[in-house]
Amino acid sequence: MAESSGWALSADQFRQRWNQLTKPVYALSNFAGQKASFSDGVVTYMSNGMITLETDHHQAVGSVCVIAYMAAYGADHDEAHAIVNAAIDDGHSAEASGQGFAGYKTFNGHMMGVTLSPTGKVTCTYLRDKG
Repeated sequence: MAESSGWALSADQFRQRWNQLTKPVYALSNFAGQKASFSDGVVTYMSNGMITLETDHHQAVGSVCVIAYMAAYGADHDEAHAIVNAAIDDGHSAEASGQGFAGYKTFNGHMMGVTLSPTGKVTCTYLRDKG
């Protein structure tokens, strides 16, 4: 892989990073247009600097959102785990206050969010630092 840190500048770079970080059972398929699937969901790579991961498997959220964070930003596991868990905690706080489940965190210019739809679909969103 040409670049191991920094924003994944292409869908293929994101897929390569993802597949290096996961077990074969979670391997990401080739992107067809902007979307690629894995065993528990779908990843969308948008050319405007946004990547989303959607899954219905709540038990996988912590792990797949961490892997997607690492693949999107080229970040290490400790950073990814801390930021994703902080966003999930924010989501639980928002939900407890009746605002619906939505949590966001920014670290080193990396912004990510976790939302839960009324239908139970979880979406993790990663935004490219424009700075």
